[in-house]
Amino acid sequence: MDNIEKIIILKLIDEVKALDASDLELIGHNMVALLEGQNLIHHGLNKDHKPSGYTVDTFSQASDIVAEYSTEKKYFVNGAAAGEPPFYEKIENDVAHALSHAPSGVVKKIYLLTTEEEVPSFRSDFNQTPTFKKHGKLIEIYDAREIAKTIYRQSIKSPQAASFYCDAFPSFSQSLDNYEYYGKLPAQCKGYSPDSLISSALSAHFSTSKICVLNGLSGAGKTQAAINFVRERSKDFGNYIWINGADWPKDTSLAAVKRTRGGAPVNVAGLFNATKSILVIDGVDRTLDAEMFTELKPGFALGGLVLATSQVRGVGNSIYLEIPKISDSSALKILGEADVSNPVVTDFVAKCKFLPLILSTARSTIESQNLNKYDFYQDIVSNPIDVSSDGRSIIKAILSKLEQETYRALVKIADSGVFTHDAEFLRSFIGINRCANLQARSILLPGSGINILKVHDLLCYAVQENPCSAELAAAVTKRTLDAEGEMKPSLLREIHLSYEVLIEQHKSRLSKEPDWLTYALLQIDGERKQQVYPGLHEYALRADLPLAAIMSIIDAREVQSYKLKRLEREDYYRRCAEEYKSLIDAGVTTRIRAELLHHRGKALRRSEGYEEALRCFQELRDFSTEWHATLLQISHLGTQYGVSPEIRSAGSDAMNELVSLILSNSSAIPLRVSLSALAKLRTYKTLANAIRGRPEDVAKLHEIITTAALDGIDQFYEAFVSFTSLFGYEHETLAVALVEQIPELLAIEPKAIDAKQWTSACEGFANVSQGATRLAKADLATITSDASLRFADEILKKDRLKGFDARAIAKAYNNRGHFKKALEAIGKVAESDLTHWTLYRLAEAQKGDGQVDAALGTAERALKLATQDSAASDNLSSYYELVGRCYQDSENDALAIEHAEQAISTCRNNRYLGSLKTWRQSMS
Repeated sequence: MDNIEKIIILKLIDEVKALDASDLELIGHNMVALLEGQNLIHHGLNKDHKPSGYTVDTFSQASDIVAEYSTEKKYFVNGAAAGEPPFYEKIENDVAHALSHAPSGVVKKIYLLTTEEEVPSFRSDFNQTPTFKKHGKLIEIYDAREIAKTIYRQSIKSPQAASFYCDAFPSFSQSLDNYEYYGKLPAQCKGYSPDSLISSALSAHFSTSKICVLNGLSGAGKTQAAINFVRERSKDFGNYIWINGADWPKDTSLAAVKRTRGGAPVNVAGLFNATKSILVIDGVDRTLDAEMFTELKPGFALGGLVLATSQVRGVGNSIYLEIPKISDSSALKILGEADVSNPVVTDFVAKCKFLPLILSTARSTIESQNLNKYDFYQDIVSNPIDVSSDGRSIIKAILSKLEQETYRALVKIADSGVFTHDAEFLRSFIGINRCANLQARSILLPGSGINILKVHDLLCYAVQENPCSAELAAAVTKRTLDAEGEMKPSLLREIHLSYEVLIEQHKSRLSKEPDWLTYALLQIDGERKQQVYPGLHEYALRADLPLAAIMSIIDAREVQSYKLKRLEREDYYRRCAEEYKSLIDAGVTTRIRAELLHHRGKALRRSEGYEEALRCFQELRDFSTEWHATLLQISHLGTQYGVSPEIRSAGSDAMNELVSLILSNSSAIPLRVSLSALAKLRTYKTLANAIRGRPEDVAKLHEIITTAALDGIDQFYEAFVSFTSLFGYEHETLAVALVEQIPELLAIEPKAIDAKQWTSACEGFANVSQGATRLAKADLATITSDASLRFADEILKKDRLKGFDARAIAKAYNNRGHFKKALEAIGKVAESDLTHWTLYRLAEAQKGDGQVDAALGTAERALKLATQDSAASDNLSSYYELVGRCYQDSENDALAIEHAEQAISTCRNNRYLGSLKTWRQSMS
């Protein structure tokens, strides 16, 4: 499954889960009919379009195929008491109902469709039920995820199927329309008609300039003209980049553009300068000049162009181009009119064509409300409306003809002060049906990011009644409360998008006690955390505080701890652990107790209280079998230096259980937890080796990392280096695909991400570079190596280095042949911190630098230490090979052969074994 398909399906799952019973009946019937390739009979709805009882929902003429549909929330909940056989009431009833529809033995297949998502434990439990044992071969269960996958594939295969499903799912419709440009360009407005006057003006401007700021009123068609320009010209360019003006604040480098939707910053300058590109900056709210783009000179030299759109005029500035008024013929096309002789039509066009948005809004309103268009035109132009230069009054008159519920939903968005929202959040904020109605009328459109919906600012300003962010803040607070603080990507995106109005609402409140809005705002990384609640880490914890306050204070303490030196930090964690214990002992609610146990366990782990930490986490397991973060903490505990065999065993068991859950249903696990688990997988070599032999599981882990890269999740780089280290040799195609599918990664500058991630980014890119070399992708190998060296050079600026960091950047330097820099890096490591891992890279660098004797001595020292470390058992063959090659350089063939044979005898990797045997044969 490619990334675009995956993202579209993820969005579609949300729409499937939002279906009511009647809509599921209609959509499910169509889906099953297509699966079976025959017309089926549907009796699931009565004459009032409501689900009917006493009959199966869908069946074939021969009654050998039956389908039942359900929106029940407890569909996958095991209703059996402890110790009893599993029992799923709705499924059991539907199967019995389907079998009773026809005489015994007639029914050959039973489809069960539900809007719920299957839980990881369901299949193993359901397979033990009498129903499955007796009728399992007949039953096919489609949960929300499988329904979404099936709908997508049927739509790609059949235009007729796509048409049906697009009517039912507005976001899915827009995703398919925008498939080719998905994730980079906003969607083209429905009914948009390219105008030759605008196209000609842009072509003429770019014939003498590399930069164009397309200037005009809101709604004049600037964004649509930019989208059309990219689509028309993209075949002549190697890449195109689309950012919002809000993503590029004043005095900010284009090398570190922070997306308003959240996630990691994007090095726009790096992307633009790497290949001939079109850069679009949509909606710039300040005056621009050519000097602001000097960092793009290399890209301009390649033929790159910059197209910005703005309502701000730049009088006398040569890079500015005022958008031409569209022609009458284009205006009529946007309006969907062919009756050019009707005076009512021509009068409406003459008065409104100065803003194409008016025409497109009028058309969608007429079509959606089934209005008489001539009466509509006459009503708009005959009323004493101020058809002013900004067009707001006439837009409001048009939109007021929408059905009341839809109009009120639009006003709610406008009054919130934020016109771009996360799609899932917005469905909750204004209602699923209202959201769908606004999408169907092309008022609510996809933004330029994943799961983003937006309304044009002119439409919002036109209908605003009482601008106030209080209702939006209350909705974000409620969503955070309902999630009990779990920051799923949807909620985190909305907090990013709404941050400015949320922080203002937060500051205006009289209440000083931290609450769920406080906690939500604290999830924004960086210096903005300090704006939310300065000094919150000093706030006293009390047993009577609500959960939100406790989680906010603990979050602030975590941030504060990173500012302390190591010994101070350990003491700080010990004090925190004791304080959390005193609160637990004082008596708190079950949920707060669970939170305190979790953080007490973490504090104990960080202050070497390993045994007590394990007891905390094990007690926590009693609260919930789905406590994924607890499994992660136990697995992390098992990796600590010096812990007992019991703790190591518990860590291994927890990691095995967590990875099993991730591989069986990754969507049920918070993405941050999945990434952290993958980062720690390097330590659990037995499990990693088992996964390495299962390509389908490696592919699942690859999908998780790709999703994190697209969503800008902070832990991406730790998982990235772990994946490329563990699987980059046997599964190098997947490792290389990470950067091929998301080339933006290659342009990331060190200053754009947290410095704690630099080492991971450096090593991850070095791993990919080596994989690209093995795949004979020389250009990609060089580009990824360049990316790794950017991080290596920044790390090398430090006066002293930890052995772990020096080992990683030495690997990057050795990979590129920069051996002296590798030697410099390891020279900054204290002698006591020189492990065999670091010595291996030092020997590589010495060998590459021609220091034959030094390299041999270091390699032998590294080998000796590695043989004493059980964690290096899987890597011993590499150490023997390095020593053997050093002996080759010393012209001691006998010892070179001896070490080659030892490398072969200790090698556990079949592919590497072949390489070693070839080397050995070359010395015969």
